[in-house]
Amino acid sequence: MEVEIEKIVYPGLSLARQKNKVIFTDEGLPKELVEIRTIKKKKNYIEAKTVNILKPSHYRVNPHCSHYKVCSPYQYIDYNYQLEIKKKQIEEIISHNIKDKPPTVMIKGSKCIWGYRNRTRLHLLNKKGKTYFAYHLSGYSNKFVEIEECFLLSPQINSLLNLLFNLINSYQLSFIEEIEIKESYSTKEILLNIYINVLTNLNEVIKRILNLRKQLPMVTNCLIKSSLSGEYKIIWGKKFIKENILNTTYSIGPTSFFQINIPSLIEMIEDIKNLLNFKGKETIIDLYCGIGTFGLAISPPQANLFLVECANDYIPFLEDNLRINRNRKGEIYNEDSQAWLTNNLNRNIDLLIVDPPRSGLGKNMCETILKSSLPLILYISCNPSTFIRDIRELSLSYKLKYLKIYDFFPHTPHMEVVGIVINKKNKTHLLR
Repeated sequence: MEVEIEKIVYPGLSLARQKNKVIFTDEGLPKELVEIRTIKKKKNYIEAKTVNILKPSHYRVNPHCSHYKVCSPYQYIDYNYQLEIKKKQIEEIISHNIKDKPPTVMIKGSKCIWGYRNRTRLHLLNKKGKTYFAYHLSGYSNKFVEIEECFLLSPQINSLLNLLFNLINSYQLSFIEEIEIKESYSTKEILLNIYINVLTNLNEVIKRILNLRKQLPMVTNCLIKSSLSGEYKIIWGKKFIKENILNTTYSIGPTSFFQINIPSLIEMIEDIKNLLNFKGKETIIDLYCGIGTFGLAISPPQANLFLVECANDYIPFLEDNLRINRNRKGEIYNEDSQAWLTNNLNRNIDLLIVDPPRSGLGKNMCETILKSSLPLILYISCNPSTFIRDIRELSLSYKLKYLKIYDFFPHTPHMEVVGIVINKKNKTHLLR
């Protein structure tokens, strides 16, 4: 079937129409004529796959990665046009959901559009007696796509992958199921996590990997995790790497989430700090705080900072980060964010920071916020759909004052969104 692509909708599907029937396909730029193959017919739309580009757009470019559809399906799009597409997507989502006059949507591209990823997790695929690295195929737990080099990953991670590929095959380390690599942007430390299968003798594995240490000079820290015990064991180095961002230092552990594009993160934090006019002794609540990324970076030294995180394995690193940054005053709560806020609405809170998972705040958290008189919310989101849904829920008492997209993830449909949300009645001194 031949169709003309109308637009690309979030999260990255190309939309066309045929006899008033909406078609979603996996690739195609606006005004391109493409040939598609129907995958599924639904009640209101058709799922399809693009099999041929009949009339290409001048915004179409050659992808860098042979496996780009798995790691970064926007690689075929000129980068500046990617930014334009993402901005239009947010504007459209807002227009369908926000009644109050929205702020102008701004977007900031990434300084690094290749080699920006500081983290990867790869499956080891055994094929004809040889082991290869592979990405999981999206939507499938047991389907993989083999890779050699990924241009999204930093040069140092790619070099390490090449070295590991040769070592794993030379020394027949078939007991390794997956590897995860984390790299510090500031210190260049590398944390290598090795995941092994249950049937392997752990002591023998540790011995064999330890023997390779001299051949892995860039790996400062190496851990192993058996799917049987579920615990990380240190083979050499430490259980974490350090990252330094704008005079704030972070310990990042094997399970700790941290942003993958550090130059963009630095720009985001600088922009947020320029927006806020702290006097020094404000009360700041950082919910879903992880290892304290935003609360520690944004709050002034004399502020009363409350850091709330429910994940137990984040807490040791959060405590370490509060201790490292000695000029910050803070209290840590290992609790559910909504439960904590419900029990602390009587506090005189000046700023609420939220950086929830992709599922967003949700109806119950929004209802808790609406019961409060919080003057200002800094909402950081990796999912524009749930972000706008939550803004709509809060719109009874709150208004979206500021919205900016940061392209943390070039060549992918993903983006990071920063929103400043103000109370319609309770004014704040914090906004410049």
